[in-house]
Amino acid sequence: MGEGASNGEEPEANLITVSGDIDNFLAVLLAVGDGRDGRHEPPEIPESTVEKFVVLVEEEMATYETGDEKWPSGGAESSLLDAIDRVSKLTTGLRKFSSEPKYQQAMNRSGTVLHQAMCFLEDEFHSLLQDARTKQEAVSSSSKTKPQPSFSRLYEFDRHVPPSSEPSSCVPSPAYPPEAVERLHKIADAMISAGYDAECCQVFAVARRNAFEAGLPSLGFEKVSIEDVLKMAWESLESEIATWIKAFRHTITASISAERELCEAVFASHRAISDRLFRSLAHCAIIQLLTFAEAVTMTKRSAEKLFKVLDIYEAMRDVMPIVDALLPDEADQEESSILVDPKTEISSVRFRLGEAAVAIFCELESSIKADSSKTPVPGGAVHPLTRYVTNYLKYACEYKNTLEQVFKEHRHSEKPSSTDGDGDNSRGSGGGGRGDNRGNNGGNGNYNPFAAQLVGAMDLLHSNLESKSKLYKDLALSNIFLMNNGRYVAKKVKGSQTEKYIKFGAEDLENLIDELFDGNPSSMASKRRT
Repeated sequence: MGEGASNGEEPEANLITVSGDIDNFLAVLLAVGDGRDGRHEPPEIPESTVEKFVVLVEEEMATYETGDEKWPSGGAESSLLDAIDRVSKLTTGLRKFSSEPKYQQAMNRSGTVLHQAMCFLEDEFHSLLQDARTKQEAVSSSSKTKPQPSFSRLYEFDRHVPPSSEPSSCVPSPAYPPEAVERLHKIADAMISAGYDAECCQVFAVARRNAFEAGLPSLGFEKVSIEDVLKMAWESLESEIATWIKAFRHTITASISAERELCEAVFASHRAISDRLFRSLAHCAIIQLLTFAEAVTMTKRSAEKLFKVLDIYEAMRDVMPIVDALLPDEADQEESSILVDPKTEISSVRFRLGEAAVAIFCELESSIKADSSKTPVPGGAVHPLTRYVTNYLKYACEYKNTLEQVFKEHRHSEKPSSTDGDGDNSRGSGGGGRGDNRGNNGGNGNYNPFAAQLVGAMDLLHSNLESKSKLYKDLALSNIFLMNNGRYVAKKVKGSQTEKYIKFGAEDLENLIDELFDGNPSSMASKRRT
């Protein structure tokens, strides 16, 4: 035996022995509070035991607050968390008898220590979350995507490889090691059980939002305001759109999925809190990115912007199944009433992008009409307008499925083609009635508004070229001009996606040549269309 024990002195109290006494007192206290033991008077409070207990808890926390080791490991971690949980239960149990004067001092004392413990846990919770963010920022490298050539600088186009086919970086490494996630889970449980769920959730939400923003530069995307986008030169905006698409796809396919896993792991014992936090974080991430896409829809519309607008539209359309799976409609109705549903926001911005794409494509007719140059091309060569329109339409048809979709979605906003109706009487006898050929419609049910608009643009191009052919004083040169331009169009259409809407066969060119040298140029619009 030790000297103290042999002299009959009370052995030195430690956290384990005192915790047992506190547990016994709590059992009696709870039984009285629930009316299970038949007693009506609350038990006498062992004030000295309570004081010893809270002092020991304070000393335990101070050990880690002032020492080199900021958080206990192994069994010490469980011991400290158990002690803090016991302080929480003690405070809650005493509050049930707050009207009892004899409990006031112990209740105030335990309440003070509980608040200190929650501040201690909150600091550790924040540090754990922040440590991963610091590491993420250290390894992040801002690698901007090289700008792609502008449409206005090219006559020939090759559709860019979509981001989904690039070497994938969409499988993120875990934001935190498993041991850190487990510690976050234990701290979250302790704080929520003590009634500090609001503080816990706020620290988590702020840290994860900051981590998302810090991760964007590693994808090459810098946060920009709507005003900045509207002032940006198109060449710069092209590059920003490419990096935005990469960031948007990565966010939906990787980051948000990983965020859901993290929320579910940290708040595994509290599903409602996990769902609410995840939905809020997903909302913030998606809305932040959508601000850029929305700004693009507000920029001045011009022909060269069509394909980037369609790229953004496709990116949003393609991720919707993933968004639907991550954010089901039935998830957290209370939260959805506070925040705008991200799916609704994506659909809204995508609708405006589709609307912009239709308007831009329809403006092609205005561009054709505006080309009223009176100078004939030397030697009857291919006119620049022919090259521009044909390559534009050829490139547009690389997006044919998307353009057909947006035209059908926005049929009500589609401008009637300027060549519709009875107003076009300028062409030869071969350029008349489109009939059922226009828009590939074998009947009203199969009407294709995009095809109709495309064929209408080709009709306008032909009319414009016929007018330009009359600028030549030499009839033979005029015919050669039409033949060269017709052959150019046929060559570009042949084997391309445009051939779905306008087909040229070998006999078409032969007939064209025969008619030209017979002095009776006929409409290319009457050539076989499907």
